Amino acid sequence: MTSKKLLRISLLVAWLCLTVFLSLQGGDSSSRLSNWIALRMVNFFGLSVRMDVFHAVLREAAHFVMHLILAGLMFRALILFTETKKVLIACLLICFVIALFDEVIQGQVSGRTCEMLDLVLNLLGVETGLLVGVLMSSEA
Repeated sequence: MTSKKLLRISLLVAWLCLTVFLSLQGGDSSSRLSNWIALRMVNFFGLSVRMDVFHAVLREAAHFVMHLILAGLMFRALILFTETKKVLIACLLICFVIALFDEVIQGQVSGRTCEMLDLVLNLLGVETGLLVGVLMSSEA
């Protein structure tokens, strides 16, 4: 296996592990982490915002971004093995299943819920990530 393939697969696996880890966090832990990130962002960028609103928006944006990155990494890894059309279909199906299970898992964790809006944001992230992957791909 070439170092390029190994790197892309390793990044994908690491991102999948992070996604599962974050999904399995209890509500209190998840909220503390996102609140910590929100506070650091507000301070870093010198924003003047209501923290509760910024925190809520950040939590929703995280769904989109997590799955955007997942789909992009998956596309970039799988494109090394087969043609673009097959990769797009495979990535779309696999990432949609992961996005669905991500919400189902969260619905089973204490202090977390399975939300339709979060699933929609996950799926929009997948679609955007695949688009970015295709646009960045010299193989496509």
